[in-house]
Amino acid sequence: MSSTTLEKLQSRFNPEAAKGMNEVFQFHFSDAGSHYLDIQDGTLGVHEGEHDDPSVSLSMST
Repeated sequence: MSSTTLEKLQSRFNPEAAKGMNEVFQFHFSDAGSHYLDIQDGTLGVHEGEHDDPSVSLSMST
């Protein structure tokens, strides 16, 4: 994921809509490596690498 994509995700995140949500979304990109979004009760963490136990895992060829 490019830094621009990460910035867009963070700027569009709606903490109110994510209240009570506790999920990890793992992304595997063919040309940009692995990243994950960690949503915990209205907060968003964006991380490079792989999470040990994601809720959802998506692999994409880009």
